[in-house]
Amino acid sequence: MARIAVVVDGMHRSGTSATARAINLLGYRTAQRLIPPAPDNPKGFWEPANLARLNDRLLAHLNRRWDDPRPIVPSALAAAALTPLFGEASAFIADSFETGDAAFTIKDPRFSRLRPFWSRVLAAAGVEAYWVHVVRNPVEVALSLAARNGIGTEQATLLWAAHVLDAMHDDAVGATKPTAVLAFDELIAAPGATLARALEALRLSPPSPETLAVAAASIASEDQHYRLGTDAVLQHPALSDLVKRLHVELRLAIRSSVPLSSSQTLRGLHDRWLDAWDVMSPVLAPISFPTLAPSPEELVEENSSGSSPSSGKGNKVSRMHPFCPICGATDFIEFNNRPQARCANCGAMERTRLLYGILNRQGVLSPKMSVLHLAPEPGLAGRLRRLATRYVPADIDISQYLTFLPEIQRLDLCDFQSGDLGHFDLILHMHVLEHVPCSIDTVLRKLGQSLNPGGRMYFSVPIRSAAETDEDLNPSLTGDERKVRFGQHDYQRIFGDADVVEMFRRALGPDLHLVDPLAYFTQQEVRLMGVKIDVGKLSGHSIFCHQA
Repeated sequence: MARIAVVVDGMHRSGTSATARAINLLGYRTAQRLIPPAPDNPKGFWEPANLARLNDRLLAHLNRRWDDPRPIVPSALAAAALTPLFGEASAFIADSFETGDAAFTIKDPRFSRLRPFWSRVLAAAGVEAYWVHVVRNPVEVALSLAARNGIGTEQATLLWAAHVLDAMHDDAVGATKPTAVLAFDELIAAPGATLARALEALRLSPPSPETLAVAAASIASEDQHYRLGTDAVLQHPALSDLVKRLHVELRLAIRSSVPLSSSQTLRGLHDRWLDAWDVMSPVLAPISFPTLAPSPEELVEENSSGSSPSSGKGNKVSRMHPFCPICGATDFIEFNNRPQARCANCGAMERTRLLYGILNRQGVLSPKMSVLHLAPEPGLAGRLRRLATRYVPADIDISQYLTFLPEIQRLDLCDFQSGDLGHFDLILHMHVLEHVPCSIDTVLRKLGQSLNPGGRMYFSVPIRSAAETDEDLNPSLTGDERKVRFGQHDYQRIFGDADVVEMFRRALGPDLHLVDPLAYFTQQEVRLMGVKIDVGKLSGHSIFCHQA
């Protein structure tokens, strides 16, 4: 007969500890070496310390943390690279629960996001997993995380949605048994009835009335420090529409006892969630929310040693690695003596990473847009071609792009008319104009005329400090001479900070402006993209914008 494990998950600060404690009292054995009680959880976390550390390492392998709401691709949890961790997880089950333990319970909020991995681990150990997902009002969660970890409301509620939707999706496509969804406020209000309904939903044997009473008595009203209704969610200005809709649909599903897997609305919200992140950026969350909080376990260690989260111990900000906002990679390659110039994965330079972040923050990116992308960078091209209704990559030399952009169009900027490739909502060209062997004024005007009404063109160029623009279109000038004079063998000019803005305004009009990154990001957020900017100084990272 297979052993049984009741696995408790749910968003952090949602009542998973109280639920696990009650299930333990229902007769399901728990592991040893639990995280000790702490001021924010005086009755204990009911979470094995070594399990939490293992799951944190598993998240780290996926370039995630416990407080990072970015989606996790289910296939990544089955990757061969995780095989050593699979062995450690199997050893944890074997070491924590004897073969004679017919029924046990384990709890970790991180399970919500790692279910496919742990489902395989438990199945390999001959254990039938019965999942209990605890949900709580997202505003209550945000208030609790703000008090304990200093996490902002937007990040906290996106993290709440990530835990709910990841668990729901696994329940819909990968679980052999339905998940019992347990509302924390109902557990507080009627613990015995709520626990009984959860066991019934899992089709597990009901406990004796005496055992149920003991478990119910472990739940107390003081376990819930914030009590808010649905109105607090629907009227909150910082919550996205998706979070609000998800909360409402969850409440409806719980009240009607509808399994998450059968809710088409919840499935649709999961698809919208993935689409939204694909539009934004795989790492927009850490960029938007730079103060990555200490984990609950780190806070316990700090409290036990007398230090505070703000004292620096356990503070992750100083140890954060820059992210590429396009592909999510954390490794960068030196270029021209700039240590974080190029993303090692997608090749995006600093200017391209900054551009993508700005496009996200300005809300420019839309699934219905049309895009002309000159000299397309591979990583950015990959994102835009999946997003845009019409995406046209173009360059004068198409041979270098055919392996990853077979639809590349040949375009000679010195020999084209506006509209040759159509009209666009968005035109992008980063460090292109310095190569063009003809009038920059003419090229910019024609590109501007290729915009749809209200469309935008973003571009950047190399800029020399304390200098005027230097140009020489003489074809007899050698590559070596151009490198000495302009900085690169194929440059026709090098722009100077003394006149470049006025030069572009002559071509495009007075509305042309420089985008100020600090209007959209803090300095720390810019650094998290691996970009260094000097406030008030023009450089090759400066981004110009013209709107038709």
